[in-house]
Amino acid sequence: YDLRKFILHSYGAHHIVGASSFMVEADGKNVMISGDNSRHIPPSVTDEMKFPDVKPDVLFLESTYGGTIFPDRAKEEERLVEKVDEVLLRGGNVLIPAFSVGRTQDIALTLKKHGIASYIDGMGRKVADAFGLLDVKHVIDNHHREKILSSRDGKVVIVAAGFLGGGFVLKYIKNWAPQKRNTLIFPSPYQSGLAKEIVGGAGSVRVVEKYYNKGREMKKEGVVPIKAEVNKFSLSAHSDQNGLVEYAKRVAPKKIVLIHGEDAAKIALADRLRAESKILVEIAADGDEYEI
Repeated sequence: YDLRKFILHSYGAHHIVGASSFMVEADGKNVMISGDNSRHIPPSVTDEMKFPDVKPDVLFLESTYGGTIFPDRAKEEERLVEKVDEVLLRGGNVLIPAFSVGRTQDIALTLKKHGIASYIDGMGRKVADAFGLLDVKHVIDNHHREKILSSRDGKVVIVAAGFLGGGFVLKYIKNWAPQKRNTLIFPSPYQSGLAKEIVGGAGSVRVVEKYYNKGREMKKEGVVPIKAEVNKFSLSAHSDQNGLVEYAKRVAPKKIVLIHGEDAAKIALADRLRAESKILVEIAADGDEYEI
């Protein structure tokens, strides 16, 4: 194809920083690809969601949570603040494992908005610096980390976690999870790994810490009892079914092709879109090709 005949438009998707939707314009046709997006309300480090002025011929729409409706975000953030306050008042520590880009910084800003100081540990520190969040506290080094871990004052730490597969978060789990006064807060669904075990109510988990000694990978293994309170919150950086339907209606394409989701999620989203709009809706399968 002659790329000079293509025009590419980019629109902020409000998922994480840099996430975008794209409109491809060529031969009098417009094709839009949603990418992951979110209706997340402030405070946030991401830009607002943007929409095209032109209605596309086809919208390829993500459906990650096409079968799910999240609790009200503002109420979830209020519940988070109330829980953190409650734990700190009883002298406990709060550990919040969160993804490094976006989620960590958004939670820190939410707590800060309500007068709650928190520390960011792990990869999220560099990301916070990149966002210019210079007034958010960091765990500086190992000495500082050990001081926080042994503190009796009550601390809030947001630490890069993924699915608790490794990193500094395991040190916090080992030290804080066995104490009833502490709380582990999981800000989104976890489908696998150590996080899934803990959220699922495991009484104990096996923790494997990896570190390097003179260039050699070493391991520390042990069973950690989970006596700390475990709380789940819905603070996803994705749109739920309501958000995806709202997005589709706002873009108003002639046709929607659902992609990037489990079959059940795509079917649920397709059923609702067909019920609430006159837009033609198709569900893509792996390897499908579309001629516009």
